[in-house]
Amino acid sequence: MPTEVPQDIIFVMDSSGSLGSSGYAQQKAFMVDIVQNYGTDALHPTRFGVVEFSNGAFERYSFFDDQSISAVTNAINNLSLLNSVTHTRTAIGTAIDMFLRDTINPGAINPMTMVLITDGVPYPNTYNPCNLPSQKQELDSLGIQTQIVGSGNFDATQLSCLVDDPDTQISALTDFSDYSLFQQGYILNSMAMPAPGMLAIFAFGLAGIAFTRRRA
Repeated sequence: MPTEVPQDIIFVMDSSGSLGSSGYAQQKAFMVDIVQNYGTDALHPTRFGVVEFSNGAFERYSFFDDQSISAVTNAINNLSLLNSVTHTRTAIGTAIDMFLRDTINPGAINPMTMVLITDGVPYPNTYNPCNLPSQKQELDSLGIQTQIVGSGNFDATQLSCLVDDPDTQISALTDFSDYSLFQQGYILNSMAMPAPGMLAIFAFGLAGIAFTRRRA
């Protein structure tokens, strides 16, 4: 019989002014699709958390909040654009703190995934997660898989330091036509997910959650 593998996902959501209202709405729609399509997978019961950031980072939803699909999606849909600067480093630090505080058996078999959704321009530069010491070191040491989803005027080079393979760990909301699958570890299950104007294929494995490959 397949083994049940619980997993924790934190959306780290950019809410800076450079996104604009349309980019912000697109980010929320992306998050809602993931929750609606994967929050009910019996083999991979998922807890969702949300960190929203602009001129600070704010824990908008925790793993111990109501994890029903309606509750999580309502919380996402009710978010409002903060419309200021982009403190990406602070946001990632907040997500790491949530994993350490709230994840069941951190560092064990349970996949932990941080999904950073941003236009990729930390500002001021002191809040760049690639500044030394790079936050990737801490993410790797805790076994947190990082996936970056770009929106707005996204430039992947801004945050490529956070991943091992930008081609498979960095995607763009407007670029999901390549269905090639990035996977890590032993895949227990895979399925296709409909999304607004796109299709993404997700794989669930012991090492984390897989997102679609960015089209070359």
